[in-house]
Amino acid sequence: MQQSYWEARWRKRKTGFHRADVNPALVNHWDALRISSGNTVAVPFCGKAVDMVWLRDRGYEVIGIEFVEQACREFFEEHTTTKPDVRKSKRGLVFSGEAITLHCADLFKLTPSDTGPARALYDRASLVAIPPEIRPRYVEKLGELFPDVREQLLISFEYDTDIMQGPPFSVEETEIRALYEADFCVTLLSEKDLLPESEKYRRIGLPEMIQKVWRISRK
Repeated sequence: MQQSYWEARWRKRKTGFHRADVNPALVNHWDALRISSGNTVAVPFCGKAVDMVWLRDRGYEVIGIEFVEQACREFFEEHTTTKPDVRKSKRGLVFSGEAITLHCADLFKLTPSDTGPARALYDRASLVAIPPEIRPRYVEKLGELFPDVREQLLISFEYDTDIMQGPPFSVEETEIRALYEADFCVTLLSEKDLLPESEKYRRIGLPEMIQKVWRISRK
């Protein structure tokens, strides 16, 4: 993971991965996890996703992790009515306010005492942003940070890697099952070809861009 790469993308506004609206996959499938309000949801590599506001408004506490400070600051500027409390930690900065806490730090350097516990996890654009060689360590690190997580909602993509290399990276079903099935039950909730609604991917020449939504439930 190259922090400088992502900082440059935010600085140059090359953030096509950011949605101005709530991800429909979250709206359509979150209730399948059966996580009652009042629990805490972790969102790794959260950017400034409005999805966190949607979760907060549903009654959840939100813990986001994002190592680009610009994204953290813009989230609170755009999505909260009060200025966040900002403090320094051993790992970086911590922004908090209105039931949302963002850790501006390298996820791999955080500890459970930094983040606190969570009951569920929403992976909207995290696994697909990570190169293949780092994914096993990423899944292991999330298990270390949030051992109490019982449910995860994961969004992945599958496409022809001879045409596009990512990010977002294509992550096949076989790899997802290999990463999670030792400790979790992996259930496919939906799949959809995003090509008809994406001029970007049509222009690249992809024949299809399959989005899959997964429920990852602890055994």
